Amino acid sequence: MGSPASANRTGASKDPVAPRLTRLDRWGAGGFKRYCLVMTEETRIALKNYDWLVRNRGPDDVELAWGSNTIVYGDGGEVIETLCESGFTPATR
Repeated sequence: MGSPASANRTGASKDPVAPRLTRLDRWGAGGFKRYCLVMTEETRIALKNYDWLVRNRGPDDVELAWGSNTIVYGDGGEVIETLCESGFTPATR
């Protein structure tokens, strides 16, 4: 019998029209469990905006300040939720 680590597998839908689902199998305290992970459009937009900020301002000039719920860049910043807005950076226009 394999170890719990060897039980982890990922797979994606082969249907190009279907939403991209990733299957992740895990061995937990209750036994073998299967999870479907879906990246929402809001998450995709936030990641694109954050990626653009880091690539264009540099990693030393962009910081997520979790305590204040702020993304800090330059001499200012925005609330973190702003990352979820289309058009916040050129990457999501």
